[in-house]
Amino acid sequence: MAITQSKQRASGKHHLAILCLVASDTLALLASASVALFLRGSLQQALDLATYLRLSPFVLTFLAVYHAMGLYSTVALKPASEFRRCTITTSLLFM
Repeated sequence: MAITQSKQRASGKHHLAILCLVASDTLALLASASVALFLRGSLQQALDLATYLRLSPFVLTFLAVYHAMGLYSTVALKPASEFRRCTITTSLLFM
């Protein structure tokens, strides 16, 4: 019985860790888009926000592809491997 409870707690911690990774990536994507919009708005008087709002579903695309590349696993990756996967994934998504 105690083993089952400890497995459930460990599983809950893993889910919380994955949720934190997804939340931090979402905030980073939204923050970078906000900074880009602010800088573009400061250089250009007329800024059509409707165009950028139509692109907002791509945040979910980024998260889905990051997940598909194994960046949200419960097993920690080596830093070099994680950096390589992040770089490849982000580069492919921006092409």
